[in-house]
Amino acid sequence: MPQERPCSEGFPVFSLRPCPVSSVGSEALPARFTGGLRNEEAVEGATATLRCELSKAAPVEWRKGPKNLRDGDRHILRQEGMRCELQICGLAMADAGEYSCVCGQERTSAMLTVRGKDPLPARFIEDVRNQEATEGATATLQCELSKAAPVEWRKGSETLRDGDRYSLRRDGTRCELQIRGLSVADTGEYSCTCGQERTSATLTVRALSIKFTEGLRNKEATEGATAMLQCELSKVAPVEWQKGHETLRDGDRHSLRQDGVRCELQIRGLVVEDAGEYLCVCGKERTSATLTVRGKGHMRPGSAVLVSTCSFDTSVSARAAFSPCVCASLCP
Repeated sequence: MPQERPCSEGFPVFSLRPCPVSSVGSEALPARFTGGLRNEEAVEGATATLRCELSKAAPVEWRKGPKNLRDGDRHILRQEGMRCELQICGLAMADAGEYSCVCGQERTSAMLTVRGKDPLPARFIEDVRNQEATEGATATLQCELSKAAPVEWRKGSETLRDGDRYSLRRDGTRCELQIRGLSVADTGEYSCTCGQERTSATLTVRALSIKFTEGLRNKEATEGATAMLQCELSKVAPVEWQKGHETLRDGDRHSLRQDGVRCELQIRGLVVEDAGEYLCVCGKERTSATLTVRGKGHMRPGSAVLVSTCSFDTSVSARAAFSPCVCASLCP
């Protein structure tokens, strides 16, 4: 109560005493969570971080369900002043669940959801289309995925590898197969597979018609020599050599060679009977030429040798070779 004391001016004067202050300070108040945990969602293999905040610094305990978590291995427990943090590294599907941070009687909790690495598998949003191409050209098969993922190309049941005539390319979600130098044997079904997803198409290769781009030429050779007949095709194909109606076989005096589109027939040790018409046949196409075989003693017209005995004024008789005109001028 205030006490009255006299005042010289006749007014009472009151003095106030300070009230006693309670001995219970703010330090005695229990810590509480001012910032609770929040639900988190993360991908398998990633790192999840759970955070909360206290009203003041105090020790906490982290739990997953009823199980206490310890710092180390894949769990990292941090506390900086009033801020508390739990990190879970290398997430697995088993890490999903309820996590809580406990401080005395106070508690905050949240759910952690772990998604698989590929929650939605890649699918084909653009299929491979049927293609038609000409023999010798290049065919390109393309398709597209909903997201980037590895694929496998096949022809029928055969898996195709990059290299040689095949070129396998992938640019993000776009997949491509290139086949160079097409042959009729490349005709068939091609497929692109991604996991359980698959798209396929048929490639049709049209054959080019075969023709002789360079025909056989007539040849003339001497008995005992070697004659060579050559021709060339528009593309590689098997051929048959014939003399008249007789089919020739490789061996003995005949040598049949083919180097790509170039075809060759060699006849060794020519005899007069080898003369005649020779043909190279490819399907319905053919080319022919005549081979002439001269006997060893055969002389070309105009190259005859005249042997004559001439007498000159010198009375010397000589046996010499002259042309008819020279002999006529020298001999009487």
